[in-house]
Amino acid sequence: MIAAIDDYNKPTTRVIDIMLSDDKGLYFLTAKGKSFYDQLMSGKYICLSGITGGNEPMDRKSISISGYVENTGYEMLEEIFESNLYMKILLKIAKQLWRCLEYIRVMVNVLIYQQSQ
Repeated sequence: MIAAIDDYNKPTTRVIDIMLSDDKGLYFLTAKGKSFYDQLMSGKYICLSGITGGNEPMDRKSISISGYVENTGYEMLEEIFESNLYMKILLKIAKQLWRCLEYIRVMVNVLIYQQSQ
């Protein structure tokens, strides 16, 4: 789940896929022309939250990250599509519309819940 600020200066959330990660940050995609893209380019600051799966609530792990986004253009696009094979079809159809956004200057809070033995 990712939160950004909309045109009315209110928080708005949506679900995204983290497509790639490296030492510089986390990467995800959005299409130029979407309101999400516009919000990211004008606000540049986001909050991201997620949770892992698990059979029991105490088996799950959650993470909260906040930081700035940077448009990396097409720089990471090939690597992202190679790492996510289901995206290769989209690469052929709409490559010129996609922009890669790099999540940088990250402050990470990792909460790990483990059941006591």
